[in-house]
Amino acid sequence: MPLKRRLDMAKTAQTPAPEHIDRLILRFSDGQITPEELAILENWIHESDGNLRYYRQFRNMLDNSMPMNINSGMALEKVLARISPESKTKEIIFQLQRIAAVLTIPLILALFLVLMLHHRADRRAEETFTTTTAAFGSVSAFELQDGSLVWLNSGSSLRVPQKFGETRRVALTGEAYFEVRSDASSPFVVSTEGFSVRATGTMFHVMAYEGQRPSVSLAEGKVTVNIGDAAGNGKEMVMVPGQHLSLTENGSEYIIERGDVYKYYSWKDGRLIFRNDLLSDIMQRISLQYNVDIEITDREIMKNRYRATFDEETLTEVLDLLRLASPFEYREIAPVGQPDGSFTKRKIIISSSHTSSK
Repeated sequence: MPLKRRLDMAKTAQTPAPEHIDRLILRFSDGQITPEELAILENWIHESDGNLRYYRQFRNMLDNSMPMNINSGMALEKVLARISPESKTKEIIFQLQRIAAVLTIPLILALFLVLMLHHRADRRAEETFTTTTAAFGSVSAFELQDGSLVWLNSGSSLRVPQKFGETRRVALTGEAYFEVRSDASSPFVVSTEGFSVRATGTMFHVMAYEGQRPSVSLAEGKVTVNIGDAAGNGKEMVMVPGQHLSLTENGSEYIIERGDVYKYYSWKDGRLIFRNDLLSDIMQRISLQYNVDIEITDREIMKNRYRATFDEETLTEVLDLLRLASPFEYREIAPVGQPDGSFTKRKIIISSSHTSSK
């Protein structure tokens, strides 16, 4: 079954933007609102007590403004058209000064207060985060507010602001594949422990599990990898499609290789692909995908290399196929119940075929 049918795409209902609500209130005050717009406004007011409170405050400001021979809705349209959601306070003041010649002071103050409320709401949204986590042994796919797509691998989590600011910054723990919607004016940054990846519109994979060598794989476009602190102080590398960058365990050095990078993120499509990979690395990947603890007792067989592709096989089928290429033995330890009612993880112990598995 295709991935898009197997994964539950997380989507949220679209809420009207704050500036759109203000336009509707002003159109209602001017008697120019359409039945469709009135329905949107009424639904928004009834969504929460906070919305109702805001509506009453806004109407109160308008009602207390001096009468004038101008269309207040058009006035606000002009202000909003010139002011982006990320505008700073001084820019808001500057724009209001430009229309001061045609607006009375009470309405200017009312509009200024409205825009300041929007600015503060935007700042609060940028400082409020939601975290999405993929359960162990599963993949979670969802869409971000800017239309970018994310696939989170087993046990991974992504922290995203409620609203993006000038930079679309997210924080990753674990592993994810990104299809970033292009926007050159708003860079997309994935922050992890020790490095970050910066892009504008591209497709790339980031792996940052604790205890494993971090890496970045680029499928399309261009990304800049910064090894350093959250402020972006450190080494910068620009990657091109087909490159795989891996960091050393201490994160101070890196290696860039070229080749088929799909194997690094094939898990998003329910597949496992290995190309001359060490058994130790393969078992690490299998452990994640099947939510199982794997212990290799013989260090020598860790150096065995394999070439294989698995597509929705069971754990037993994967292990049996691998040991056909280079013999080893494995045994399973079933989950054990704990006093708190939970169970331990399923465990697989792998040893050399020359070593008794009993």
